[in-house]
Amino acid sequence: MQSGIERLLQTKPCSIVQYLVGEDATWLKWAAFSELQLWQAVALHSYLDPDLLLGWRELRNDVSCTQFVRDLTDEPSSDADPERRLLVNIECAVSAMQNAVLPAIKVDLDYAENSTVSVAEFHAWSIRALLKPVQGFPARSPSPRPSQFRWGSYSTPRLEQLAAAVELWRLKEDGGSYDPGQSWTAPRSKVVRATLAKAGVPETLIDTYVSLVRDPRLRPGPHPEAPAG
Repeated sequence: MQSGIERLLQTKPCSIVQYLVGEDATWLKWAAFSELQLWQAVALHSYLDPDLLLGWRELRNDVSCTQFVRDLTDEPSSDADPERRLLVNIECAVSAMQNAVLPAIKVDLDYAENSTVSVAEFHAWSIRALLKPVQGFPARSPSPRPSQFRWGSYSTPRLEQLAAAVELWRLKEDGGSYDPGQSWTAPRSKVVRATLAKAGVPETLIDTYVSLVRDPRLRPGPHPEAPAG
């Protein structure tokens, strides 16, 4: 059995490309660009986010993307292999650019895939050339559903009550008003108590809740006042 070290030594640096289909944020991000590298335009044409084509992003300035993908797909596979069909689209776009069918803004003489093209010109050419988007790449995994607590979505009425009090201690860096370096910005005890009472905390538990949420770095005693001036 081959050892992990042997496998590591036989693996080419950056020899994996991760293909992921774009999402709404992808189109918002790339909509700001009127010019793209040719390989980026081909990727977006197939709904792929160029920033998530790991490997290409790291190597695009010093290696041919076409050769890079060809190295990854040199094993026998079916014609339905999306990587191979994406490679065909890249080569088709390169050929069109080199034959002046697809206008280029800036030609990279070393690696044609890195040449710069207009998004509008590429789109017009892709229609004339009947360039078909490549399908079959995996979509992104659904993002975890945001939860109120760091441990996930589990909650109880008592935890919700405690969370209402903790919210009063939200730090300034998180959009709140409390700065541990300015003790007078801490919420006043009467405000915390009123919040807990409004949340339905029994009177017998309010002192416990106040103690749980209070910053232990604060000195005991009256609420500190802000410096004059």
